[in-house]
Amino acid sequence: MPEPRASPSIPPTERELREAEERARARAEELERTVDELRRAEQALRESEAKYRGLFDHMTNGFTLCRVIFEGDRPVDYVHEEANLAFEAQTGLRRDAVLGRRISEVLPGLREDPAGWIELLGNVARTGEPVHYERHLAELGRWFEATAYRPKPGYFAVLFLDVTERKRTEERLRESTTLLRESTQLLRAISDTSGDVIFAKDRDGRMRFANPGTAALVGKPAGEILGKTDLEFLSDPAVGRQIMETDRHIMASGEPAEVEEAVPLPDGRPRVWLSRKTPYRDADGNVIGLLGISRDITDRKRIEDALHEANERLREADRRKDEFISVLSHELRNPLAPILSSIQLLGRAAPDSPQAARAREVIHRQAEHLTRLVDDLLDVTRVTRGKIQLQRRRVDLRDVARRTCDDHRAIFDERAVELRIDMTPGAVWIEADPTRISQIVGNLLQNAAKFTPAGGTVFVHTGVAHGQAELRVRDDGVGMDPGEIDRMFEPFAQAERSLARTRGGLGLGLALVRGLVELHGGTARADSQGPGRGAEFVVTLPLAPAPEAEATRAAERGAATGLSVLIVEDNVDAGQSLADLLELSGHRVALAHDGRTGIALAGELVPDVVLCDIGLPDVSGFDVARALRADERLRRTRLVALSGYAQREDLEKAREAGFDAHLPKPPSLDRLEALLGAL
Repeated sequence: MPEPRASPSIPPTERELREAEERARARAEELERTVDELRRAEQALRESEAKYRGLFDHMTNGFTLCRVIFEGDRPVDYVHEEANLAFEAQTGLRRDAVLGRRISEVLPGLREDPAGWIELLGNVARTGEPVHYERHLAELGRWFEATAYRPKPGYFAVLFLDVTERKRTEERLRESTTLLRESTQLLRAISDTSGDVIFAKDRDGRMRFANPGTAALVGKPAGEILGKTDLEFLSDPAVGRQIMETDRHIMASGEPAEVEEAVPLPDGRPRVWLSRKTPYRDADGNVIGLLGISRDITDRKRIEDALHEANERLREADRRKDEFISVLSHELRNPLAPILSSIQLLGRAAPDSPQAARAREVIHRQAEHLTRLVDDLLDVTRVTRGKIQLQRRRVDLRDVARRTCDDHRAIFDERAVELRIDMTPGAVWIEADPTRISQIVGNLLQNAAKFTPAGGTVFVHTGVAHGQAELRVRDDGVGMDPGEIDRMFEPFAQAERSLARTRGGLGLGLALVRGLVELHGGTARADSQGPGRGAEFVVTLPLAPAPEAEATRAAERGAATGLSVLIVEDNVDAGQSLADLLELSGHRVALAHDGRTGIALAGELVPDVVLCDIGLPDVSGFDVARALRADERLRRTRLVALSGYAQREDLEKAREAGFDAHLPKPPSLDRLEALLGAL
């Protein structure tokens, strides 16, 4: 069969050439507006730079931030301080060879600034007046279209696009003006070199010209496109109808237009195109068709959408941060107020009076509350940063849950809430950190007690379901809006937002539950039928094989008494209160308030145990430990570090310095007694 022949092309007239030049200028103006839009997008991207660096480095436009060097008021040089990947791609300069260096060192030809490049950009940094320009950089042999502006005094930032190919194309077009009268072959060759989609249509929407970019977009040879409408050659009829309707409107108006069009690639991948369409006319001025250039802006649209989403997330994070600060302030003041009042009462009441006893109970209770708040804050931070180290061993989930329920039963009795425990027959073995599992159960119990009114009931169930160990904590309390359930596991989320905050809390308990459960390889979820209808929290954990034989329980070791203990603590109140507690337990206690005194006392007393703070005013606790370990007389003395920092690196540093154990501050008396007994 003979090859289909394209319709003959008519050489353009002189008038058509002038009109083409006018349209070229219009397209240049449109391109300038597009660059302005890109500059605004780059500004938003720069504001989100710390968190969204990946987007910045994948921009198609080059970007650089520079510091200007002045002699007096005259700019003489500038130093690149920031550049993205597109900077390398478009200039051919490696960032590691440019950043931190003067431009006169990178491009020696600019040292005398013959083209006024340094002066132009230096004035932007000095005056703050932005400029838009095109420049030919002879050192690189490239043309750039750029917008320069001042982000801060003494600096300028440039958002630029390598337009070398465009400039070359424009030059070729100018050179071919006379040749176009004789042949359209050169015009076709130029359009073939462009990566854009270039096309021409007649009044009825039939394609009269299509460059290779158009054929690639449609997925068909140009011969199968010419003479047909979008409705005939596009795979999606709905897209074809929409494009033809837009084209008819533009031709009816007689004015150029810029539109965004969603046209998928032949393989179905969605793409967004920025199309600049201009009606063209015959010698009498009648519109006889449409010329168009379309550019793929899918990546730019994705960046814009990502920036919008990022800004929304930042606004939400800022709102939650403000809310958390307000909640934290309220929660810290709650225990501080009764503590201060009780201290004042102790100053007036007789030591053995009921008022003094109640005051001491209030101080003890509120101090424990403060400790829980701080522990929750630290644990959330550690879970988020992956700093928690699990001490896994084979445990029975039933036993951990039962003991934790017993520990918290007083809370339920105080609130007149019934606590019911339902344990499945047989052990539920898991490989887990029992302390953290107890913390999970305790947080769920505290949450249930907090939101269950007097007379209500909280149910705790452990068992096996779908091959997983399962813990359920269900209440018949205030319930939750189903739309808020997932948010309850986020840090600082609050089910109650009233000004009085009668139920209190930082909104960290459930976030800790989910974080700790996921560290164990499990899941945590919640369910509620709505406000007033209670809530249920379900934790699943991987089952562990049952042990071949349960080890015989060792007799519990009694608390150690009669030990010689040296406390090295620069906080006088903390040191004295800890000394008083140990003395009441039957130990002999000495106290030092700085490291050097502690070292001297240890050498004099040769104590059984040294409890040493890490942060001391003269030398660190690590220095104290190293000094004591170097003393042959103290080889049997056990060293215990006291610190508010208990992350893995802190424990390793303590062990390397010679400490036998590490306790977080403030130390629990029960835990301290158990440790002394073990030592």
